[in-house]
Amino acid sequence: MKRLLLLLALFLLFVPSAISPEIMDEADLAREFSPILYFSPQENFFPVSTNYFIQSSELIQLSLPEPKLMDPNPTIEIISNITDPSYYLDHRLNGSQMISADYKAQKPGHTVYYSIKKDSGKTVIQYWFFYAYNKGKSNEHEGDLEFIQIILNSDQQPVFSAYSQHLLGESLEWNGLDKEGTHPKVYVAEGSHANYFKPYQGNLGLESDVVRDDGLVLRQSGYDLVNIDAADQKWINFGGRWGDSSKTSFTERGEQGAPGPGHMERAEPWNSPISWSNKALSINGLWLFGNWIIENFYYIFALIILSAVLSRAYRLKKRGIDITPLKKLLKRKHAFGLVVVVIGIVIALVALLSPLYVVSLSVESGEYATGGVVDIIRVDGIGGAKINTLQSSKGEFPLFGLGTPITLLVITGVILAIVDIIFLTHPRKLAKKYMIGSIYPLLPLILIVLFIYFLSGVIPSFSNFASGQQFSPELSNIVGKISESPLMGQHSFEAPYLGKASLFWGVGVGTYLFILAAILKIAGGLIFLTYKEKTKLFKVPR
Repeated sequence: MKRLLLLLALFLLFVPSAISPEIMDEADLAREFSPILYFSPQENFFPVSTNYFIQSSELIQLSLPEPKLMDPNPTIEIISNITDPSYYLDHRLNGSQMISADYKAQKPGHTVYYSIKKDSGKTVIQYWFFYAYNKGKSNEHEGDLEFIQIILNSDQQPVFSAYSQHLLGESLEWNGLDKEGTHPKVYVAEGSHANYFKPYQGNLGLESDVVRDDGLVLRQSGYDLVNIDAADQKWINFGGRWGDSSKTSFTERGEQGAPGPGHMERAEPWNSPISWSNKALSINGLWLFGNWIIENFYYIFALIILSAVLSRAYRLKKRGIDITPLKKLLKRKHAFGLVVVVIGIVIALVALLSPLYVVSLSVESGEYATGGVVDIIRVDGIGGAKINTLQSSKGEFPLFGLGTPITLLVITGVILAIVDIIFLTHPRKLAKKYMIGSIYPLLPLILIVLFIYFLSGVIPSFSNFASGQQFSPELSNIVGKISESPLMGQHSFEAPYLGKASLFWGVGVGTYLFILAAILKIAGGLIFLTYKEKTKLFKVPR
């Protein structure tokens, strides 16, 4: 017994890792969970050292009547002593093309910064990525700072992670991540550099991001892993913005440079990472499956339709190819019903190209005077919802991917209607199908009205995700007015930056065309119901 106890004591002395996790230092932790970054083949900017941007920029301070040049050749030492948020670093070159060309010529390499924090009894590993330029769909600006964080429990075992996406973010349990060993995979959106957990995400976001995994792949061996808290990383103390921030108007604020870690909108994730993670949208396998469905909707839809057509074709082959029923129908007065249905189908297709819902704005005077009524939000069946920011240089950009489901709903109805005609067996049965199928053209209207109706309840929840930012009372009031009367309405108001303005909203021409298409389909069905022949036009074999 004594020998057994002695052997056990020696085992506990020399093999402690066998019963308890090894406590790693910060550098080891950062390397252990260092991310693998996946980019789109069309991406032009990758995570670099902030030194590249500092050396390529001038130091500017916002002032009236125009920004003031403070230092044409700033250094890390100079900017590290500036905490005033009115300062910003402005790249000497303008626009994504010129900066991209300089970026490629300079070949600054790739850098990922990390920081280890203790918060709420947990260990948080943050990885920060600095990009020289953001070329998003809704805005472009110099300087872009994104991050991810891995949360460990008291035993330094990963529990969940959170990825930044624009001003928002998403969190996911560790077991749900794509990984190589302990290294999480991060799928970086093209241009905007929002971070996603899967390569098929991004289609439901405000930006409608393009996310792919067949471009550059950066593993730890391909980038420098730098401790952002090290004494030589003084740039983190700079309180201004990284990138041209001379545009201060209401609609152009999204085109200002990004703040550094711990400053302005990046203050909460830096100072309270667990709090920020808790506010991020917590997703799960069901949410990801929904993203996958949306991303592959066209393929799934095509497979379903192809299966239905092949099934009908098999039945046709079994009974022999014969269009006698259709010929008989065309010789009777009931053929007019078929013409009515075909006209309805054509109108439904035209409706896809027409506005389904429109929100318009009229600003009387000031910087954003519209000179009349202009559309600021327009929804159609092809492009989905698009927003006009009143910036002439930006035009419209997609807001939600509503176009895909609306298009598929209509096309599904069209294909089913055509198949029913080709495989006609009896007009009265066809009539019932058409009358029931008239719901297809009405679905877009139902979906849009329901979305608008519940919008006032959805908007407040976004503030939980947007780093605690609250929407203005005027915006909440406007959304509430639209939700109260989603079909049509008008609201006059006065707001900062805009002054006196009038808002108009309601269903568009496309919606009325869809209603007309549904009516015609019902009318065609009613004409078919008057068919009096008791026997089927063609006898289908059992």
